[in-house]
Amino acid sequence: MVLSPILIINILTIFLLLLFSLLLFHVGRHTKSNRYLGFYFISQILVLSVLIPKEPPILLKCFLLSVQYAWGSLFYLFICSLIESNFQFRLKNLWLFVPTFITLFFLIFSLDPKLSNQMSVRFPLIYQYRVPALIAFFNILIIGFNVAAILRYAKYRTNAKINMQLANSIPALWLNISLWGFVISCVLVQVGNQLDKTIPVDGFSWKVIGNIAFLIYFCILFYVAIVSRSLTDKFQLHEKYKKSSLIKSEALLMISQLDHLMMTRKPYVNTSLKLKDLSEMLKISERNLSQLINEHKQQNFSDYVNTYRVKYAMKLLTEPSLKEKTILWVLFEAGFNSKSSFNTIFKKVTGCTPAEYRKNN
Repeated sequence: MVLSPILIINILTIFLLLLFSLLLFHVGRHTKSNRYLGFYFISQILVLSVLIPKEPPILLKCFLLSVQYAWGSLFYLFICSLIESNFQFRLKNLWLFVPTFITLFFLIFSLDPKLSNQMSVRFPLIYQYRVPALIAFFNILIIGFNVAAILRYAKYRTNAKINMQLANSIPALWLNISLWGFVISCVLVQVGNQLDKTIPVDGFSWKVIGNIAFLIYFCILFYVAIVSRSLTDKFQLHEKYKKSSLIKSEALLMISQLDHLMMTRKPYVNTSLKLKDLSEMLKISERNLSQLINEHKQQNFSDYVNTYRVKYAMKLLTEPSLKEKTILWVLFEAGFNSKSSFNTIFKKVTGCTPAEYRKNN
């Protein structure tokens, strides 16, 4: 077996993805997004694997070739589950895999000798262009799911700003690298394919550009997952509340009561508000309240309260009747106890300082 550059890169990629998948399904198994990412990696391994026979049975070969047509849908599900904590796979999501099954049946008709002969006689045009058609179909799927993932991401960013969610920089880094790393790698694959057609080089394939791009992408993703603890945070959260008696129906009711309390009674304007104070108002334990905020709001107590404080401060800053009030008055009125923390948190949420926000609104 000749070890070409592409083959060496594929072997390295398979080894990395095997290790990554083990971590995703073991340490990171409590998070849906980790499981979807793991399934995507497995689909990559199946297609890239050099361990399968050169001439596998027709059905196995068709299956392995069709798996790559699920790459886009699996990646899209990964992004959806990453940005939506309550994302659930439903029957309607099965349509995402319809192209994969269509491709599987088409490949069976194309590669099976008897069926292939019948196709060449009955549908000569389809038979003649079956390979370029499959390549074009794959490219359309990848581009389509990339666009869909970007649009979902844009909607998430818009909603995050509207709801004044305090973004944690580590998950943001994980999300951005996951999405844009995949998109850039897909673009470089297309660049390599086009160079292979327009500038052919004997003994060398430009397709290696795409292989290297995805290997680098997977390496960066693996590094960020380990360093940022993106794989372990949910596991630790699950272990922390493993013995909790809080059931889902009760949790949803409590979340509704919590949101209503925050909007009507405005406890966040109290600069010294503590978890204990809020739990007493709701008549639930501190542990259960902490669990509710962590699991259902994806925030810690401080970030959750400050989300409401910033939103209220924005309202005060744009109120015409309060134009003469100083920013110092606004920050204390909203529940903050220092100008430095107010400016830092406000800019983190809105992208500008309180003074800039007031001037522009």
